Amino acid sequence: MNNFVAHREPPYTERYVRWCERTGLITPPTRLGGVSIRDEEHIVQRLAAQGLGAAFRAAGNLGWRIIRRVLLKLAAWLMAMLLPFAVPLLIIFLLFGFVYFSTFMIPRYIAEEAKAGPVIFHTGEQDTWTMEDDIALYRHYMKLNQDFLERFQSQESLESERVKYLSGNAADHQATVGQVWGAYMKAGAEKGANVVSEQDQAKAHAPPWAVLAGLDRVLGDPVITGLPEREPRSEKHFGALEPELEWKSFELYYYHTWTECDDEGDCETYTREYRHPVRLLRRADAYEARFEYGWREKVIEEKTEDSYLKIVVPELASVGREGPYYAEIRELLAERGLTRKIDTELVLELAVNMDPEFYYEFGTPADFRMDIAHLEIYNGPMGPVTWPTTGRISSGYGWRTHPILGANRFHTGIDIANSEGTPVCAAANGVVVYATTLSGYGKTVLVNHGEYSTLYAHLRSFGVRPGDEVSAGDVIGEMGQTGLATGPH
Repeated sequence: MNNFVAHREPPYTERYVRWCERTGLITPPTRLGGVSIRDEEHIVQRLAAQGLGAAFRAAGNLGWRIIRRVLLKLAAWLMAMLLPFAVPLLIIFLLFGFVYFSTFMIPRYIAEEAKAGPVIFHTGEQDTWTMEDDIALYRHYMKLNQDFLERFQSQESLESERVKYLSGNAADHQATVGQVWGAYMKAGAEKGANVVSEQDQAKAHAPPWAVLAGLDRVLGDPVITGLPEREPRSEKHFGALEPELEWKSFELYYYHTWTECDDEGDCETYTREYRHPVRLLRRADAYEARFEYGWREKVIEEKTEDSYLKIVVPELASVGREGPYYAEIRELLAERGLTRKIDTELVLELAVNMDPEFYYEFGTPADFRMDIAHLEIYNGPMGPVTWPTTGRISSGYGWRTHPILGANRFHTGIDIANSEGTPVCAAANGVVVYATTLSGYGKTVLVNHGEYSTLYAHLRSFGVRPGDEVSAGDVIGEMGQTGLATGPH
């Protein structure tokens, strides 16, 4: 008979011993005759022998097991809670992808493959609306635009027009406006003179064909109209977006007197004087905003001992732009119950997608949908005004031939060219209103200085955020060529 006494251990002791075995504090029990040799003295001795390090390792192992079990239970609970929402979210995501792909990507892909013209409604070979229908609609847009512009005198007509008033013994009765003032008509902003035809001034505010197409895509869709077929309403939309133009009269002036002497010393004085009326745009209520133009006389005088020349041409002094922005587009959409800002943005983004040459300088309505009165206004001291960066002026303020689009457009800023990465600084003390990417302008920062604001466009990067106060000379970004640009400026 052995000397060991068999007995049944309490449950808590059993669990304690098993935990010690799992964590390595003790080895599995020795069994003699089916009886376990387990006693608490043995456990205490092993703990003392292996030291506190083993105890900490055991506690760590136990803690990890507890954390893992808690995390697994938490994950299972979250899955059970989110599962009812997962399927709807997935459906919404797939639906958004389908709408975006069918609205923006398919038309652009078809246009690139067909190379026959812009894609407005056509969605593929199975569509009853063909590419020929889209081309015919595009030509209709262009005709509406051309009919509007033909109401105004073109640049070619102005240049070839005979001077209306002339006098002097050397006056040429066959002289044309282009012959007399042509240098100031072509030089444009580089000389500060702006002898621009009525047509070119009006063209800047004519409704672009891409905007008409965007409106037709949205308002002519059967889902909106409830009709079985697409229903473009080009004439109605063009009439709603057609600008109201207000003009002012200006008189071009040329006077030249000089003296010529022959070899015998006989001298004769000659005089040539020309005057010709032109019209300058004073106000334009356009589809995107309201514009006010301020003009002044630019006087050019040249004097020598025996000659005097005086020329007077118009010079654009200021351009004001105020909201509400895209009001006519919003009114057309509201007639169909589309009153959200995202509806206006959809029309303009569709226009960008259909015509890569279309852009709107102030980005989407989401970026600049508020008037300047609603922006954060700087109330601190003005301080000095500094030049924002180093470089040469590559394009001045005023009318010019757009370097990318080719059209005669008004340039609302000054281009300063230098190498990419050149620091760009705040021109004066102010507060950052916008720091974002805008269509056409690329990466852009707008700083409010209280009475006026300055905009820094085509940046490679910017290091400020809306609400940041800046001082004159503080670096706000780096020169780049983002947006519509031919080089870093």
